[in-house]
Amino acid sequence: MKKINKKEICIFIATLIFIASQILPKSVTNLDEIWIFNNANCIANGLIPYKDFNIIIGPLFPLMFGILLKIFGQEMIVTRIASIIFDTIIIFLTYKIMDKIEIKDYIKYIALIVLAYIMKNYFTFDYNWATLLIVLIIVYIEIVKREDSWKKDLFLGVLAGISITIKQTIGIILCIATIGYKILEVRNLKSFKKFIKSALIRLLGVFIVTAVFIIILLKLDCLNDYIDYCIAGIPTFINKISYLRLIKNKNLIIRFLSIIPSVVLLLLIITYIKKKDEKALILAIYSIINIIFVYPISDETHFVVGITITIIGIAYLINLIDLNLKIPKKDEIFINSFLICSIILIGIIYCCIRNN
Repeated sequence: MKKINKKEICIFIATLIFIASQILPKSVTNLDEIWIFNNANCIANGLIPYKDFNIIIGPLFPLMFGILLKIFGQEMIVTRIASIIFDTIIIFLTYKIMDKIEIKDYIKYIALIVLAYIMKNYFTFDYNWATLLIVLIIVYIEIVKREDSWKKDLFLGVLAGISITIKQTIGIILCIATIGYKILEVRNLKSFKKFIKSALIRLLGVFIVTAVFIIILLKLDCLNDYIDYCIAGIPTFINKISYLRLIKNKNLIIRFLSIIPSVVLLLLIITYIKKKDEKALILAIYSIINIIFVYPISDETHFVVGITITIIGIAYLINLIDLNLKIPKKDEIFINSFLICSIILIGIIYCCIRNN
């Protein structure tokens, strides 16, 4: 029987409390939150997306929340509780990825604190956060399941395909990357054959999801409406915010993080080339996909979602440097204990402050 990891339980609960303290007290003024609730509410009332009401994203996300509203009641509090759970899973999965690539504890904790800090005013669960969750699951599987398996490749293809039903633009790019990035690992004919086999199985996974999705749209008689709104309508989208706004941001952490993605990407690629480090390649590829979330609306709301994999990449690079510094074990234990206590206290303090 696997031993219960008390440290992970503490991190999960502290994260849950912290996120709840940010989401629950908010007044209902966020237009995106209202829009998401209204779309889910329409589905809960039996309306068909694209045909009976307009949306410009895939239907899976509002459908998922619509089912929750139908089961637990058509109230905003239901979507907020669901957001707390999903956002906690996102932060915890980020921690698990850093754990699996053997980043030292104190670096993981600092990365989590930074991530929680920049996200605290923007915690919600919309289609961007849902796509981020898919990306994190793919990265986790790619890193943990290193052995080749058709089941793994098929599942990754299915996950990538699901992202199309959430946000079609990012989903298509994620599918291309998930299917084809391993070509960068090809060194000879044998590895090329291995890549082709893996790519075809992943493509099959994407095809299965896409085929089922199209069949459902045909059954609902809204395929043409979906094409009009979600594909043909993309060129008409004119809402844009320049990335320069992030670079000039008043928040120094966001300003710093907005400048360094290209540097982090370059260092990860160099690490892969020099050390044949597959983990660095995975982080490099998916950090590119993740940062695309920021385009074309480069505001803080999109940025805190888009920078997540890059922060893992930063932690990974710092960890490589740290391995050469040989910090005394006693110092590491002290720093780790201090930071884990800080994470727990931050969660409790924010909860108390927001409830008073």
